[in-house]
Amino acid sequence: TLSPTCNVHKHQMCDNVKDCLDKSDENNIICSQVTSTPCSRRLGERSLPIPLSWLRDGVTDCNDGEDEKDIWPTCGDGVTHRYVTDNSSCSEDFLCLHGNADFIGMDQLCDGIETCGNENQICRLSRDIPQVFT
Repeated sequence: TLSPTCNVHKHQMCDNVKDCLDKSDENNIICSQVTSTPCSRRLGERSLPIPLSWLRDGVTDCNDGEDEKDIWPTCGDGVTHRYVTDNSSCSEDFLCLHGNADFIGMDQLCDGIETCGNENQICRLSRDIPQVFT
């Protein structure tokens, strides 16, 4: 279930087709980070990029099982190890002490989405600190 008013199959998400009236199938957070290489999805037979969160998750999403193969670009080590769109998309990470994620990219910090459980508080506090120039 994506929202109180919409429930679609996961392969109908992130496909540039608005199946939900509230567009939650296309505006979901997982749609913001997808593969640069498309695959033929098991539902719909369309060749499309897939969300990075679907890679190597134990569920075959591509007809040929390519999403479960060890061929996708990664960055980081340990808790920051993750799949990325391509090898040029590696960045520094903000390590999360709370929330659902172990880390987020610096480009996702202070984006208004509470991924780490405390990042908006940290951002608010850092904005309130007066800048000192020497």
